[in-house]
Amino acid sequence: LRSGDRVVATWPGYQSLTEIAESIGARVDRWEVTETKEGFHFNVDRLEHLLSEGNTKMLVVNFPHNPTGALPTHAQWERIIQLARKSGAWLFSDEMYRMLEYDTADRLPSACTRYNKAISLAGMSKAYGMPGLRIGWLAAQDCAFLDQVSTYRDYVTICASAPSEILAFAGLQSAEKIASKNCERIASGMAAVKCLVTSEEGSPYFEWRQPKAGPIGLIALKGDASAEKYCESLVEKYGLLLLPSTLFGWEDKHMRVGFGRDSTADVTEVWRKALQAGAVPTPHK
Repeated sequence: LRSGDRVVATWPGYQSLTEIAESIGARVDRWEVTETKEGFHFNVDRLEHLLSEGNTKMLVVNFPHNPTGALPTHAQWERIIQLARKSGAWLFSDEMYRMLEYDTADRLPSACTRYNKAISLAGMSKAYGMPGLRIGWLAAQDCAFLDQVSTYRDYVTICASAPSEILAFAGLQSAEKIASKNCERIASGMAAVKCLVTSEEGSPYFEWRQPKAGPIGLIALKGDASAEKYCESLVEKYGLLLLPSTLFGWEDKHMRVGFGRDSTADVTEVWRKALQAGAVPTPHK
């Protein structure tokens, strides 16, 4: 990317996916997620329109999506790739949460296997639960691009920690087993969170938005309540950490909740007691 290049990116999302491009002077147009009662999804017709508005150097996507848990169907994914190919854009695909689909039949093929100008990003942090290793990778068909990445790495990290690489290799040898166990943990945690959100205590204030993959999701607040104020109150009074959607540069009416830990059910009970004690969302002033 260069200053003046145009990028289209899924939105909201992980900060680096848009701000690195903006920091070098690229123009970033946002492909914003669509919210329904059933959950979140990305409208591919809207993407087609965005790509038709001007010359696009790169399309940046993140599926499964952080923070909503949205995931395209296989047909939608193929169309996204075809649109990138038609426009001539590079496709940067953040696949950090891949392998954490609730139904393995929903798992999408890695972008780099479907398009010669696709770059897939993955790592040990999410699906394999090994963030402390700080190991990740890029995969692409374009050898010249990979050579450039290798050269650039020599000027920044040179190489990863050898013990981390050994442990990552060991983890990848049991990739399916580790990911499957994490999916079981996620299913249990998500059930606990959904139970609270839809319960007598939670339903007057929250609306559940069913994710399709990953250990996180967005909960909608009803009425004119401020997610930012509510999250600040919960962490200050009860030590419960939820992320308001404002931290993603989005509107102030959703909270990101994580449910990928063994302790999720216990933490959810603390949240339930907080609601019972009157710690509920309040309107904007």
